[in-house]
Amino acid sequence: MKDTKHQGDLAQIEFLYRAMEMGLIVSEPYGDNSRYDFAVDNGKRILRVQVKSTTSLCVDRKEQYNVNVGRHIQGNAVAYTKEEIDVMAVLVKPEQRWYLLTWEELGERVALKIFGGERGKTGLFGKNLEAWGILLE
Repeated sequence: MKDTKHQGDLAQIEFLYRAMEMGLIVSEPYGDNSRYDFAVDNGKRILRVQVKSTTSLCVDRKEQYNVNVGRHIQGNAVAYTKEEIDVMAVLVKPEQRWYLLTWEELGERVALKIFGGERGKTGLFGKNLEAWGILLE
């Protein structure tokens, strides 16, 4: 059985490293009550970033990864709101690829399917692949 909490912690560490490597100031809210994982300061503004990760291939489509991008309230998946996050950073761990989506791109979604391999570069979220510039704008 996978330990998703441990996997999520490792993804957050990887995100922190990448963001700081780019010269961004990264802060983490105290406690587990915030809807975002990090506040990222690029010198012009501060963005609230939620980090997600996946290792799960879709059962019916082996070339796609399932990503849960919602939060859970009493067992129900709920989308993040614009008041809660600005950016969702998703790590597809087996491919070591990051997808960064603005809240506007994410919208009301609670789940995504992201292509792996070469299709991951051109699929629906291909433009979000390694789109670290979102944090720098």
